[in-house]
Amino acid sequence: MEEGDVHCYFCFWLWSCRRYFSLLWVNLIVAVGPLLTSAFVELADQFDVTLSHFSSSINGALIMCIAGGSIICNSLAVVYGKRPIYLVTSILLMVTSFWAAGSNSFGSLTAARCIQGLSMAPMEALIPASIGDVWYVHERGFRSAIFNLGVLGGINLASPIAGTVIQDYGWKVSFWIMGAFFGAQSLLVFFFMPESAYHRPDVLNLDLGSHENLADALQYEKEHEHRREQDVVAATTETVTDPDGNAVPGPGIRAPSITSQKHSYFRELLPYSGYNSRDNLLKIVARPFEMLASPVVLWATLLFTTCISWLVGISITISQIFSAPPYNFTVQQVGLTNLSSFVASLIATAIAEPLTDGIARFMARKNGGVYGISSTYNLS
Repeated sequence: MEEGDVHCYFCFWLWSCRRYFSLLWVNLIVAVGPLLTSAFVELADQFDVTLSHFSSSINGALIMCIAGGSIICNSLAVVYGKRPIYLVTSILLMVTSFWAAGSNSFGSLTAARCIQGLSMAPMEALIPASIGDVWYVHERGFRSAIFNLGVLGGINLASPIAGTVIQDYGWKVSFWIMGAFFGAQSLLVFFFMPESAYHRPDVLNLDLGSHENLADALQYEKEHEHRREQDVVAATTETVTDPDGNAVPGPGIRAPSITSQKHSYFRELLPYSGYNSRDNLLKIVARPFEMLASPVVLWATLLFTTCISWLVGISITISQIFSAPPYNFTVQQVGLTNLSSFVASLIATAIAEPLTDGIARFMARKNGGVYGISSTYNLS
């Protein structure tokens, strides 16, 4: 294998790892939420609080912080880019896991869980935006399914694994283990999660999916092509001198029609790339609430939040249900009740590609090769 081939193969392997890394590491992130759910009854007795107080403080406060942190972190990511948000919150997840592991009071554990919720927010809410940055429209459905598998897999697998650890070694050990994993994750985020936000002309944002937008993009391309031809003419009319002193035409220059600066791998390792959208931060914070006026956004929000609410509700009640008679399950057995949900998630992910990306490609072909509903699209 030639040296250039080795370099290209390495770059392809590195890029593939970096693209799929964000989809897989969310499995670890969301596992923090239901980490203690299988032992809620036992831990409530240990801290001498009621079960409802324990669950509302340990998991309820965490979920509320996830909700608030999603708005804050997403808004900051829109303005300053995603990489610094990922890095800071990954480190905070590691620190708060060690903090929770060393907590000796209920208040300290609750505070650690609140900071964990804020740190979990961008991992759950920003990754779909990163998918949009990296993959084309017809490729995003399957990648989104992998992301959702990470979310559901983390929730469903956390209880069986943590239940065994808590029963045999204690609840603090589960947080020590999570802290170690988050330390490794922070390193992986640093090396494999580059900044995916960048400035691009509005006419090239083909996600809007209209014929008018496509025509503007083609016109933009033609203008750059015309500039390139002018550069080639100027270069070929330029004369240079060969080694014998004879005048010869200059070499033609082929410039890309749309130029962009390619950063080296080491340049991409900087915590902050310098990206700044120059948008008003307060307007960005208010934008999600404004979008709820759209029936499509409102329906998608209700659909997703309903599914997640049931999932969270089940995870925080299984300990109370199965630890009591007539089941009298141990902590480990309570955790194992979530395995069936994980199997269902695997099946759903397997059929996601033909039901999402396949339909998007089919509808685009029916629409003359353009993604989205245009003014000429025949809905019948």
